[in-house]
Amino acid sequence: MLPILGVGNSAYLGMGQVALRSLSLRFYNQAKPIHSMNAISPFLSVHRPCDETLRWLKRRFSRSGLRLLQTFDLHDARLASTDCPCPHHGSTDCDCQMLVLLIYNETAAPATLVLHSNEGRTWISLVNTPSQHAEPSIRAAIEAALQVNLLKEGL
Repeated sequence: MLPILGVGNSAYLGMGQVALRSLSLRFYNQAKPIHSMNAISPFLSVHRPCDETLRWLKRRFSRSGLRLLQTFDLHDARLASTDCPCPHHGSTDCDCQMLVLLIYNETAAPATLVLHSNEGRTWISLVNTPSQHAEPSIRAAIEAALQVNLLKEGL
């Protein structure tokens, strides 16, 4: 089992590590598990940096009638810390990025997508856990919007 880390440290873990670890809430005399994040795993990988992938997603979702709202940006969050070295690269100057996006359609509650990237590659994950369930209609709309030939689109 991986060490217990705060939510802010999740951005530095590989997607497999995030998907397999448990979050915990520390009390003064014990650690108590909250839930497992085993339902967050990448469903799409593109050979482009995060900013290019985000622009591509915005175009795809817009064409499909979906709206996107960005709620977290790792680069912005790291601005608050003067000493925040990357565990992958060992420096503060790296291309690691994590974005959290809410995806809306007309009927369903929003779904959460997580984009995690480094070294010019981005992994896209849909959050679908018991505590944050993605409704079937929005999942289907997201999947339909992303049904593409990645090679044809240069991704």
